[in-house]
Amino acid sequence: MLHSTVRNCSYRHNSYLGHSENRIEKENEIVSTIFGPLEFINPTEVYLFMRKVAFGRSPDLEPISAEFRFWTPRRINGYRGKGVEPDAHFVFTFNNNIEHHFLLEFKWDSKLSDGQLREQWDSYLTENEKPNTTHIFIGKSTKSAINAKKNNDIGNENSAFSIRSWLEIRSILNEIKNTESGIGKWAYFSDMFLEKIGIINFGGFSQFNHLPSIPTTKNKTIFWQPFRFGDYLKMTNNAKESTLADYFKIVQKCGNELDGFIGVLSASLTEALSNNHNLPCRLSEDKVEEGYDGTHWIYTSYHKSFPLKAKGKGRQPTKRYLSFQIAMTGDHIGYEKNNEPLVHVSLWGGPVDFNTKNDDIKNFVILPDVIDQSDEIFRERIIIWNEESETEGWLSKYWTFSVRLSKLNSINDIEVNIVNPAMQLINCRPLDSALPDDLPALFFYSAFIQQDACN
Repeated sequence: MLHSTVRNCSYRHNSYLGHSENRIEKENEIVSTIFGPLEFINPTEVYLFMRKVAFGRSPDLEPISAEFRFWTPRRINGYRGKGVEPDAHFVFTFNNNIEHHFLLEFKWDSKLSDGQLREQWDSYLTENEKPNTTHIFIGKSTKSAINAKKNNDIGNENSAFSIRSWLEIRSILNEIKNTESGIGKWAYFSDMFLEKIGIINFGGFSQFNHLPSIPTTKNKTIFWQPFRFGDYLKMTNNAKESTLADYFKIVQKCGNELDGFIGVLSASLTEALSNNHNLPCRLSEDKVEEGYDGTHWIYTSYHKSFPLKAKGKGRQPTKRYLSFQIAMTGDHIGYEKNNEPLVHVSLWGGPVDFNTKNDDIKNFVILPDVIDQSDEIFRERIIIWNEESETEGWLSKYWTFSVRLSKLNSINDIEVNIVNPAMQLINCRPLDSALPDDLPALFFYSAFIQQDACN
């Protein structure tokens, strides 16, 4: 907490002097604890980390020096108040005196005030700095930053504005942490610190690839057969006894990973749909839909659906929903022909809805039913329905592709296997280009097509 204490943004040091101190500046102390030590690490390593945080929106160069400013106010561009004070301002200098700036605003339990980001951009930065600045928001919740961007409340020509959640920051730390380099050691301790203060992590699903087998029983309903319930309380696998509690620990751990995965994927899709200026559409004002399928103890599927509208002036109606559906078991993964969890990614006319009748198949993915009702299966990798009433490219088809959950173990895996292909498909890129043979997590529908052919 060196920086927050020195800059009078934390008062915890008063308790060290024997004084009673009730003011706890959580946000400033967390920022100082995590980002303050970057000032003492090699600038090249820090710059590579910041480029990851900023989605690569900075020059691909190696800095020769860096300057780190925390809670330092400025008064420029005719500003008459006490000064505009972003939480942090990092300046990296390259050869030939080229500079790049990272302007950072952090939130923990609070949200942005009206005009806060716009004021930082318009009244803190000089006109020479703006073209070479990446403005970054980092918070537990990103809703206020997303709304500010939607309402153009981030400053004029602030095209490099980036939004990250603390969950995403932890996932990036997880990718770079090690016990050798300075940045790696810093990432290791920062990752552990964020865990202790309640930020869940997405570590991936490969850890669940080799689980102990669960013995089967002839009785499908165990609670109506009390004398057999003991078979489930004490399961044996290769002479090693495992209890039902052990299996629930696995379910709990998997649930934590799923929560982290949902957070990272949601943030990545929001970022891509908000900042990809080449797309023919953007997020509409309608509500993002989400829901679960299953019982209150075990949910077997989850979805989140993002409303999209065509670009244009004024309020446009929602035309499509980009959805992801996490399917863990049952007919949502086609269990008879496939026994691994999937993520279905779809562009449909409405949001996923698990409460509709099974014959209204286009409201959620069931395998192989969606294949039977489709117009085309392109090279066993994408299910397509033609929409004859629409002629515009991105609206002319509904589609679904699926990826294997076990192959998703980092933010980069999510970007490569889900976000990038989805954006390419919305942009009407060739299907072979969007979903190539060597896409690591791509799921092929071969077994279901062969089954259909036999029938």
